[in-house]
Amino acid sequence: MKKLIISGLAVILHCAFLNAQDVRTFSGRVTDSNGDGIEYVSIGVPNDTIFTVSDINGYFRFRLPDSDTRGIVFSHLSYDPFTLDPPEAGSDTEGLGITLNYHELPEAVVLPDDGKKVTVLGKGVRWAGAGFGLSNSLGGILNEEWGSKVRLRKPTRIEKAELECKLEDVDKAVLSFVIYEITSDSTSFVPVQHVPVYQAILPGDDYKTLVFEEPEVLLLDPGTYYFAVKFVEFEGDGALVCKGYFKSAYERTGDFHLPLSIGLKVTGIEFPFRK
Repeated sequence: MKKLIISGLAVILHCAFLNAQDVRTFSGRVTDSNGDGIEYVSIGVPNDTIFTVSDINGYFRFRLPDSDTRGIVFSHLSYDPFTLDPPEAGSDTEGLGITLNYHELPEAVVLPDDGKKVTVLGKGVRWAGAGFGLSNSLGGILNEEWGSKVRLRKPTRIEKAELECKLEDVDKAVLSFVIYEITSDSTSFVPVQHVPVYQAILPGDDYKTLVFEEPEVLLLDPGTYYFAVKFVEFEGDGALVCKGYFKSAYERTGDFHLPLSIGLKVTGIEFPFRK
């Protein structure tokens, strides 16, 4: 259940949480083919808010209701996803070893010389005095993704994203900038990045501008895309607060729409054609 509170000052989102009763726990480590731990792997069940992420060394601990028989999905932008059958009801599993395979790198991209700088995704119209607060007071905010859908009409190289925000009663938050291509049926979201982009924000009274620099040459063909920020670490029961803007927003994991956005801005270079 999600609870949304709207006022002239803030929009607070409370995310779903697991009841402590009738759950089973499993834990282990996610590694690559060399045996090195993989951090920030998303671990959860499809189309639900039951999530966790692996730590800096790849270790994780996850709880699942006894009644849930869905497969557990391990996903990361740089690796192929892996689905694990859940442990039997009433049993806990420790010391699981999960190995993910690295994505094959895309072919080299040759860019034309006559590109122009463009704002791929604008913030929208500022709602004076309004804030957009994303709260973890009930738990479950990890892997929440908030952003907007964009239609690209020309090949576009993505360069960076910016988000102005601050923390209130939160020790630390880590966000990832993510991009998905939306298929023709508008229901499937396909990740297009091979290298994840992370930024951490620490507590403070003033708004800070997070800048997500795209480390790879990421050229998007014409089509519909979803640009968003994703929560991969959140310590505390307060909220990440962004300035509110009038623009259609979309929370992918919960299929939740709102006419007020967090003000994510994405810039890049637009080309008349792709070689």
